[in-house]
Amino acid sequence: MSANSFNQLLLTLCSPSWDAGPWLAKIPRKKWPDTLPLLWKLAQKVEKGALLKSLTRSQKNQLLQQLRSLTPRKKGKRSDSIKLETLFLIETASLRIAEQLGKKSSWIEKRKWCLRWFNSPSFLKLTEGVLFSDECIDRVLGLFERKVQHRLKNSTLPQTYQEEALYLDLDPEDLYTPYRVICRWGKSLKLKPGTKVVDLGSGVGRIPLTLGLLYPKVQFTGIEIMRERHEMAEKTRCGLKLRNVSFVCRNAAKRGLPIADYYYFFNPFVGDTLRQVFRQLKQFSSHRSFKVAVAQIELPWKFIQRLNWLKPVQEFSADKAWEGIGITVFSTSAA
Repeated sequence: MSANSFNQLLLTLCSPSWDAGPWLAKIPRKKWPDTLPLLWKLAQKVEKGALLKSLTRSQKNQLLQQLRSLTPRKKGKRSDSIKLETLFLIETASLRIAEQLGKKSSWIEKRKWCLRWFNSPSFLKLTEGVLFSDECIDRVLGLFERKVQHRLKNSTLPQTYQEEALYLDLDPEDLYTPYRVICRWGKSLKLKPGTKVVDLGSGVGRIPLTLGLLYPKVQFTGIEIMRERHEMAEKTRCGLKLRNVSFVCRNAAKRGLPIADYYYFFNPFVGDTLRQVFRQLKQFSSHRSFKVAVAQIELPWKFIQRLNWLKPVQEFSADKAWEGIGITVFSTSAA
């Protein structure tokens, strides 16, 4: 796509009359899966600065007029704010289009798109530089973390929720493992048919859903205490017809863990729950071998490093866009 075409796309998005639904309806259905990557490329070009400089005076005035209507600003230097506001405009458009794609597309189409996206190195590389891309994929799949957060912030939380870390103030990109990291990490594991993987604190189900699509002969289970997140994940699992994926809504510490070959932790539990979970895992380790994968962040990472019955056997280095976070796989001493 030429620079002038990207200019026209930006001006289309900033038009006061632009609406995601009618805009998407004008695009041939077979090109729908390309719309989000196109907008993300536009965001990258704006981020680099060259695109805004290439606008004509009238085009720039059109953009400024729309930005002022969205976010009125005081007079002064606007070069940095123009770029930030333009990126926000593209992000907002991308999320709206993603939601429309989710509503107007069949589950067969969504499954086909995800397999295409997750198997494409160029797609995964593109999402590395566009942080809101993960939430766009969520919306295509009907996973709306922000809706869950809004609903719970305006209601009385059940006692079982109050005892746990729910992270209701975090953006989805900070709360969950990015799709690109899931795909690359899953490939590094070289999972064999019949392997069982459990995601503890699975949230809206990104890991089981993504890896379940990519590895249909591997069994994935997500355990999540929050009913609202669990129901979204389960609805998407049913839509994608993932028979090798299951979701369980329960407290992992109090109702037991399933037997598995891998257990994955991002940062799901408060200290007491984490200790109870690992007491169960230690009991398992006395009569069977398994591995524990943990993101190198916060409590689980620091806690696991002190356990003498688990030894690090693999390091996965994620890209810098994931705040330098990597994943370490630990193995029981019996493995």
